[in-house]
Amino acid sequence: MYVKRIVRSLFNIITWAWFLIHGTFSAHAFVFSQNVRDRVYVIEAPLVYKVLNPVAGDSLGFTLPFVGVAYINKQAVQDADTPLPGVISHEAKHIEQFWQLGIHHFGIEKWKLEGMAEYVRGDSTISLCASGVEGLHDRIKYRDYHIAVKYLIEVEGLSEDQIYNYSDYPLGVASDWINAEICKKA
Repeated sequence: MYVKRIVRSLFNIITWAWFLIHGTFSAHAFVFSQNVRDRVYVIEAPLVYKVLNPVAGDSLGFTLPFVGVAYINKQAVQDADTPLPGVISHEAKHIEQFWQLGIHHFGIEKWKLEGMAEYVRGDSTISLCASGVEGLHDRIKYRDYHIAVKYLIEVEGLSEDQIYNYSDYPLGVASDWINAEICKKA
């Protein structure tokens, strides 16, 4: 019983500290940010990033729902050899999505949310024309989401709201379009 009480107390302390840290970042952003990009914090130390998001793995960044801030793992961005401004744009888009969609955000399919963030970013971690890439499963998915959203915006002429309400995942036709219109010209 005594050990259980100690474990529960430690868990409560860690939980409150975690909320306090995120609350501090959120309050700082509320007071000092002039635009949504100012709400994206680039975290220099990988350990600090792990404290902020213990389940992050090797992610480049993450945005907490409804907190109004995002965090970027600078070391992971450097390791992925991808431009930091693009990752900042991606995470800033997620902040905007939470604000725009509210609780409905959780009902939107991941390919739409991540595809839109990648589209705003301008480029994926993996080239839209790359083939045979192995070992980067999540980044390949994000690239595919980007292809689908790029197709819906640039070919079908859909708005962001229309994409969030779109029913099909058009990866097949979008990939064919990317290969014919962009990859062949490169």
